[in-house]
Amino acid sequence: MNRRPLALNDLLSIKGVSDSQLSPDGLQIAFVVESVDADANQSRSRLWIVDADGPAQPRPLTGPESHDSQPRWSPDGRTVAFVSNRGGSRQVWLLPLAGGDPRQLTSHPVAAREPVWSPDGSRLAFLAAGPDHRGDSLQPDDKDDRTRLVWVRAHRHKLDGQGFFSSLRTHLWITPLDGGDAEQVTDGPFDDASPAWSPGGHDLAFTSDRSAERDAHFDGGSVHVVNLATRALRRLTPETGRAAHPSWSPDGQWIAYVGTDAADDASPAPTHLWIVGANGENARCLTAALDQSVGQRPGGYLTPSPPAWTPDGASLLYLVGDGPSTRLCRVPTGTGPHPPPRSIGDGAGSPDSPSPSAMERQRRGEARPDLSQALYTPLTAGRCTVQSFSVDRQAHRAALLIASATAPAEVWLWDGEQDEAASVRQRTELNGALLAAVALATPEDLRISRPDGTVVEGWLLRPTVATAAKVPLILSIHGGPHNYFGDTFSFDHQLFAALGYAVLYGNPRGSGGSTESFARAVCEDWGGADFHDLLALLDHAIERADPPIDTARLGITGSSYGGFMTCWAITQTRRFAAAVAGASISNLVSFFGTSDIGASWGTREFGGTPFERLDWYLGRSPLQHAAQVDTPLLLYHGEADLRCPIEQSEQFFTALHRLGKRVEFVRVPTESHGVLNGSPRHRLSARQAILDWFGRFL
Repeated sequence: MNRRPLALNDLLSIKGVSDSQLSPDGLQIAFVVESVDADANQSRSRLWIVDADGPAQPRPLTGPESHDSQPRWSPDGRTVAFVSNRGGSRQVWLLPLAGGDPRQLTSHPVAAREPVWSPDGSRLAFLAAGPDHRGDSLQPDDKDDRTRLVWVRAHRHKLDGQGFFSSLRTHLWITPLDGGDAEQVTDGPFDDASPAWSPGGHDLAFTSDRSAERDAHFDGGSVHVVNLATRALRRLTPETGRAAHPSWSPDGQWIAYVGTDAADDASPAPTHLWIVGANGENARCLTAALDQSVGQRPGGYLTPSPPAWTPDGASLLYLVGDGPSTRLCRVPTGTGPHPPPRSIGDGAGSPDSPSPSAMERQRRGEARPDLSQALYTPLTAGRCTVQSFSVDRQAHRAALLIASATAPAEVWLWDGEQDEAASVRQRTELNGALLAAVALATPEDLRISRPDGTVVEGWLLRPTVATAAKVPLILSIHGGPHNYFGDTFSFDHQLFAALGYAVLYGNPRGSGGSTESFARAVCEDWGGADFHDLLALLDHAIERADPPIDTARLGITGSSYGGFMTCWAITQTRRFAAAVAGASISNLVSFFGTSDIGASWGTREFGGTPFERLDWYLGRSPLQHAAQVDTPLLLYHGEADLRCPIEQSEQFFTALHRLGKRVEFVRVPTESHGVLNGSPRHRLSARQAILDWFGRFL
C-alpha cells in the first residue's frame, strides 16, 4: 500500500483517547475520546466503552453534543458516574448501563468534578468550590465581571489555564445517590484534592497544603484524613514534603501515596512510592533505593493514576520508567506475602519490540545495580509508554493507555492471569485508519558520551518523503526543563518529517526519566551544560545522518523551557538558519515576578531570588544578549499565558526589532501556556505560521 505524507489537517482527525477505567469485574473498559468539531471550532469529548474480552468493538456511551469526562464505575458495575457540561455547568451525572438516559446528580452553584464512589455505592465524594467556613452561604464569583476589583494577597493567586483565583477554595463534598443535598466536608483557606474513601466508608483521605508556607510552594501538599462522622482532621505526612494520589490498603491499615520528603527548596524533588499507617505512623519509602522518580512519563509529568493495591495488600501496581519507555510494575509493600520478582527484561507482552536489559543500566554511562529484583516487577515491556492505568477489584487486570513513537495513545488490557505472550492486548484502534494511510518515521536511537562521562540520548527522524542530496534538519527541544522525550507520539515531529526535514530531539541534562542527579544538573545552570549537550547531540546526528544533513539549513524550535533554550541558543551560536520559539522565557527577572510559579518554583530552580542573584538572572536571560542574535526568529505566544506570560515574547521581540534583527511575533488570542493545544483553528494557524517560517528560511 502506498502511504501518503502526513498533512497538517490530519491533526484534526486524530482522536484523543484518555482516562481508561476498568469495570470492577474486569469485563469492560470505559474511556474518554476527544474529537474536533472543525465547523464549531471546538473540541468535544464523550464517553466510550469496549469489552475487555472477545472482538474489540468500542462504541460510544454518550452523544457528541457536550463535554463528558472522568468516567467512574460504581462498585457493583451497573452505573458510570461522569462529569458533563450538558446542563450548562460541569456537574456529576449518572449513566445506568442497563439502559436509560443519564441523570444529573449534583447541582453545585459553580461546578463539580472528580467523582469518587463510596465502597457501598450509596454516596459520591467530589471536588467543588466551597466557603472557608463550612455552612456559610456559597457566593460564586463572577469571573467575567471586568468591573470587579481583584484583591491579591498572595503569590499563588493565579494559575495558567485557570486564570485568577476566586475567593472560593476547592473542598471535598459528599452527595447521596437518593437525591439528598450535597454536604461540604472540608473547609478553611486551603485547596483540597484527590479524595479517596477508606474501605469501611468512614473516612476520606485527600491531599492539601495547609502549611503556613503554602504560598511559597509550587505544588503538592500533605496527606490528610477526615472522619466523616466527626469531621476530625488528621495529617499523616510531613508539611515539608509533597504528596499526591492517596490510596487505601484493602484492610484500611495503610495509605499508599506518591511523593517526596525532599526539602521545600529541592528542584526537581525526587518522587517515590510511599506507604504510611492510617494512624500516621510507620511511613516507609518503597522505592528509596531507586535513583529516579517513579510515575514519570515522556511528554508529561506525574501519571494521573493513583497506586493500586493487590487484594492481599502485599503489592502495589504503579508506573516506573525504563529509559524512554514507561512500564506498569508491581512493587512489594512489605505488608504481606511477596510474589517472586522477575528481572525487568522479562516483562510481559508488548505492543512493540522487546525491552532491553534491566533498566539499560549502562545506558547513561553509570554502572547502577539491578534494583528490579528487590524493588519491583515489570508487567509490561517494549518501546512504548504506559500513560495511565486502572485495575479491577482483584487487581488481576488493568486497563492501560499506551502510546508509542508511531501511534497515539489507545486502550490496552493487561491480564495478569494470562501467560506472558498474551498478557497485553490492544482493545481500541480509533486512529488505526489514519495511521494506515500515512507514512510515519521511526526514530533512530542516538547516544553520546560527554567529556565528563555523562551519557545523553536522543532520536533522529529521517524525512518520509523524497528529498534532495542533503536535507535540512530541525532540532526540537522539550519543555520543563524536567520533562523529557521518549516513546510517545509527536504529531509535530512527524509533520516536520513529512515535509522533508530531518528531526532531532533529545534529553539534555535536566531532563526527567533518568537519574535524579541528571535531572538536577540543570538547576542554577539554564543555558549551560544543557545547551552544550544539545549542540553535541546535533554534531553527532550530522556525522551519522543518511541522507546527509545540510548544515547551512539547520532550524531550532521549542516551547516553554524549549522556547527559552531556542532564544538562548541563537544568542550563543550562529549555526541555525531559522528559529521558532513558543511560550518562551527571555527575561528571568520578570519571569520571577509575573509567572504564576515564578516566585516559588523559579526560586528553587534558579538557586534564589533576583535580589540575591541578579547577575546570574541577567546573565542567563536571552534578552541580555539580544544584540548577538543573527538568526531569523519567529515568536508565538498565547495572550492568556500565565505560566510564561506573553510579556516574555514582547520584550524579546521589541529588543530584536529595535536592533534591526529579523524577527516576527504571532500573538494567539485567548490561549494559555499550551498554545498549540488550544482551539482547533489556533492549533492549525499557529502550526502553519511555524511551517511557513521554516519553509521561508530552510
